[in-house]
Amino acid sequence: MEELKGSYQPVVALGVLAATGMAPKFVQDIALDILANKASAVMTNVPGPPQPLYMAGAHLAQQIFWVPQSGDIGMGVSILSYDGKVQFGLVTDRHFVTDPERIVSRFRTEFEKLVYALLLDPWEELRSPEEIEVSLEEELALATCAPKVATKPPKMRKPRAPRKKAAPPPAAVDQEASAAEAAPSSTD
Repeated sequence: MEELKGSYQPVVALGVLAATGMAPKFVQDIALDILANKASAVMTNVPGPPQPLYMAGAHLAQQIFWVPQSGDIGMGVSILSYDGKVQFGLVTDRHFVTDPERIVSRFRTEFEKLVYALLLDPWEELRSPEEIEVSLEEELALATCAPKVATKPPKMRKPRAPRKKAAPPPAAVDQEASAAEAAPSSTD
């Protein structure tokens, strides 16, 4: 994903969409049909305000938004953070997803696994989602005194190396040093 974000593809796609928006309606319809036929779902996350909001003096308990749907896109998932909480929204086409409740019912458990993986595990020893799931099932079995279910051991991942800040290129360091030497002194 990071490779895709760092590529020219998002910039080119945005440029194509902007140009298409200025084209006549029939060209827009053709472009929309081409793009919509290449996708089956849309998912987006929006960081909302971290503090509570008020409208006419009343506290706004939660916010939600829906992913725009067009063409034959069968599912839209929206994720919005607000006031220290996360709100998930799901919009489906009944012809593509006959029982959306099955998807919604898994949001909480999967999100809790994600939080557990990101916040509780040491950063140097991040585990795969499969490893975390096995660990959670073992902890749940211990807590409920349930018999341990035999499972295949998860594939172990290599620990992630800690991130190091990249050093500035030598040219930038030389420019900063020469700029500091050329700057007039405030004591003169």
